[in-house]
Amino acid sequence: SMVAQSWINPQDWMRTNCVGQVKLLEALKDLNSLKRYIHFSTPEVYGNTSDWINESHPFNPSTPYAASRAFGDINTRIWSKTFSIPTTITRAANIYSEGQHLYRIIPRTIHACFGGAPITIDGDGKSVRSFIHMEDVCNLLEKVLDTKELINEFHISPKDSISIIDLVKIIFKICDKDIFDKKHLTFGPERKGKDQNYLLDPQKAIDELNWNPVISINEGLERVIEWYKKSDVT
Repeated sequence: SMVAQSWINPQDWMRTNCVGQVKLLEALKDLNSLKRYIHFSTPEVYGNTSDWINESHPFNPSTPYAASRAFGDINTRIWSKTFSIPTTITRAANIYSEGQHLYRIIPRTIHACFGGAPITIDGDGKSVRSFIHMEDVCNLLEKVLDTKELINEFHISPKDSISIIDLVKIIFKICDKDIFDKKHLTFGPERKGKDQNYLLDPQKAIDELNWNPVISINEGLERVIEWYKKSDVT
């Protein structure tokens, strides 16, 4: 699932997300007891988005990882329609929560604030992302289990976004740390093939599933930071 690393050995990503996905679909088509298969995809398949997009937006991947996931999405659609596999394809904004792996942007920034290695921002940090708490993601996943369509697709995202540098600033402010202190924050080169914006419109999930994210980014960050303070994280 690592994006930047997919440039190093792209064949590994193709083997898992293309060949592996086809093998999974072949197994699912013969599974008579299957009630619903949730294919958890990524906004990376769309490439850079200049505005909020819905689930019918065309794919335009810009990295080996994104290309492999777009292939997996296309094949999931084909197998589901051809072999009547009840399928939901979801694409989520950047997910975060308490206990998340430290290589992700939010826990890595918190870790830097509390004496860990400095957080390194790619480029100028002005790329825009949406962030959603795992509880909101799980709430939607529970709802799609009861859907009846043969195949449906949903975006899992709030209706707001934030630049990476502004996200880091909020975390530093909550942690009462100086963002200009180089022992906490450094800047590196821009990542190869990085998309500037991912803006997923969640309106379809709101209308059809009566779903809405309830945890704001500020509330979610405060929860994660409090969890970090109480945990033995190194």
